[in-house]
Amino acid sequence: MALTYTAAAIAEHAKLIEEHIEELKNNLANRGAVPDYSAYCALAGKIEGLRTALTLCDEAMRKLNES
Repeated sequence: MALTYTAAAIAEHAKLIEEHIEELKNNLANRGAVPDYSAYCALAGKIEGLRTALTLCDEAMRKLNES
């Protein structure tokens, strides 16, 4: 039971991360939301970090499925 709950929690967390990435990507596409290069770099860095988090979620799911 706990393993199923854990897998569901990881999957929901990954979904929230993906939604946030889409929001940040939309901000990058909106010129008014990115006033300068440093703001662009900050948004791009957040997206990169969230993609790393998604990779870690995938790895956690893989490890759960192996056990």
